[in-house]
This record gives sequence, structure tokens and C-alpha cells, in this order.
Amino acid sequence: MKKSVGFLLLVFLFALLLMNGEALAFANGVGQVAPYAGVSYNTYAIDGSEWEPEDWDDFELDDSVGSGVGFYAGANYWLAEDALSNLAVGGEFDWLGRAELEDEDISAESTTFGLLATVSYDLSNELGDLPVDLYLSGAAGLYQANFDLEDPHESISEVYRGPGIKAGIQTEYSVQENLDLGGRLHYRYAQPHSEGDLNYNGLEAGLQVGFSF
Repeated sequence: MKKSVGFLLLVFLFALLLMNGEALAFANGVGQVAPYAGVSYNTYAIDGSEWEPEDWDDFELDDSVGSGVGFYAGANYWLAEDALSNLAVGGEFDWLGRAELEDEDISAESTTFGLLATVSYDLSNELGDLPVDLYLSGAAGLYQANFDLEDPHESISEVYRGPGIKAGIQTEYSVQENLDLGGRLHYRYAQPHSEGDLNYNGLEAGLQVGFSF
């Protein structure tokens, strides 16, 4: 319980920072808009053997999923004010893919995505002349899992929602003017189901293409 309260407090404080960043964007103007899209490889720990559905006699699903391929897309808004020119705020759609579990007559499927507010900080000026641009990046928002569980006699369909947060590093390499290729590595904390049955905590490694105008 203490861990849950502590995590929710962390998400709340981080969200306040993001909203403050959005306010800065409106107050100081947007210098550059940079949309992006990428493919991600995600690790997580979804274990059917730990589930205990209510009113389901003799339930047993001895299967688990530990990783999957996803997709993300979003946009960064770099601030125009000189003192804040290394800072960007934005939004992102994060699709974690479809996790499928099966054991004899029982099958389960969870399709999960997140809607996130993002913040990025450009480290290139502090680190000097690098062959690539390097950023600190983070996000916070809401994840939703569309969950289906069934056997030949009964089924469950539920929608679960819960807060999530990501933080890590990102790189970009300029291929030509207004076109970048990049990669990123984040750690994600996301458990859409409050009981922890859908545990999407883990690493995200992504490859992306970005534009700017």
C-alpha cells in the first residue's frame, strides 16, 4: 500500500512538472515542432499463473509473456525562449502491442496503449561536440488495457486503466535537413490493473524517424 501511495505521488508530482512545461510553452512560444514515430521492443511480466478471477472455479492458466513489439508516435514542441531552448514538451501515443496467453482450453489477450505527456531536455550543448544529439526524456500519463479471458464455458472482457511513467535517454542523428533517425531507451512503470495482474513494468528500446518544421 505504501509503495502504491508513493508511486501515485511521484506520478502526480511529475504530471505537475509536465503541466508547468506546457504552460511555459504557451507563455514563451514554440520555436520548432518535431513530430516522430517509431517501433519499440518492450519487456514486461504478464504471468497467467498468478491470476485468480472471481467466480471462476478451478482456474489455471500456466503461461506467461515477457516481451513484445509495439509502436509509438508523438510530437515535441521546442520552446522559443533562449533560456528554455533546450527544453521541449509534447504528447505521445504508446501502443505496447497484444499479449496472448494460452493453456489447454483457456486463453487470454491483453491489448494495451498509453496516452502520455512528454518532456525532453537537450544535453548536446552541455556535452560539447557529439556525432549525435543526446536527450534526457520522460513521460507520464494513463495506460489502458483491453483484457479478454475465456474458456469453452465462460468469458471475461474488461477494460483496465492506470497511471504510467517512463524515463530514459534518446539519441538523434540528422540524415538531412528536417529529417532525423534516432533511438531511445526507457524504463517504464505501468500497471493498468490495480491488482498488479497486468504488469507492464520493464524496458522500452525504440527506433524512430523524426521530422521538424
